[in-house]
Amino acid sequence: MEEKGHFINALPDAGLVTFLAVVRAREVRPKRSGGFYLHLLLGDRTGEIEGRAWDDAEEIAKLFEPDDVVKVRGTLERYNGRSQIIVQRIRRCQEEEFDESDFCRVSGREPEEMLADLRGRVEGIQSEPLRSLLSRILGDDEIARALKVAPGAMRLHHAYRGGLLQHILSVVGLTSKLAEHYPRLDLDLLVAGAVLHDIGKTQELTATRRLGYSTRGSSSAMWHSG
Repeated sequence: MEEKGHFINALPDAGLVTFLAVVRAREVRPKRSGGFYLHLLLGDRTGEIEGRAWDDAEEIAKLFEPDDVVKVRGTLERYNGRSQIIVQRIRRCQEEEFDESDFCRVSGREPEEMLADLRGRVEGIQSEPLRSLLSRILGDDEIARALKVAPGAMRLHHAYRGGLLQHILSVVGLTSKLAEHYPRLDLDLLVAGAVLHDIGKTQELTATRRLGYSTRGSSSAMWHSG
């Protein structure tokens, strides 16, 4: 695996740097003096930076696509008060060369810690059948893997890797407050509802190099919007 190099929010103000980034945008633009240059928007989980390749723009643009992860080497400079990188070398990375989580925002809590926390809350359910059902769901390897990376939403809340788990835990935490205020409510059912209310997002949303809808999620969105 390639070294990530600098995260974008930790890049120096100037100098020669090499790092991995995801291509957020790629556009061949005309130069004022004639010819073309390549404009890039490069990103990772910490931010974005613009890049420019002044020579061989059209040939370089063919080397990768938007959403590809690239290894870029170039010189940092300030332009209109913002940093940009003048690209000297750039190439597309293979899947085994990088960690997907470097290129998408992540929860501030460790996914394993959050999943263990959620399983502990489920163990506190008094109803044995309900506790057993939820334990089996959270114990399923496929569901657990998806929960640890799924975002809570695309934009409005918890829009980052691991955001769904963080959101579920937040709602579970509210159930005890709700049951205290309304003692007639069944706390076991409240916890179960909190755990399961957004579980479908593990199939609907993806969080790799950017948040998006899965194939199944896109089909569902089209069906409901129609």
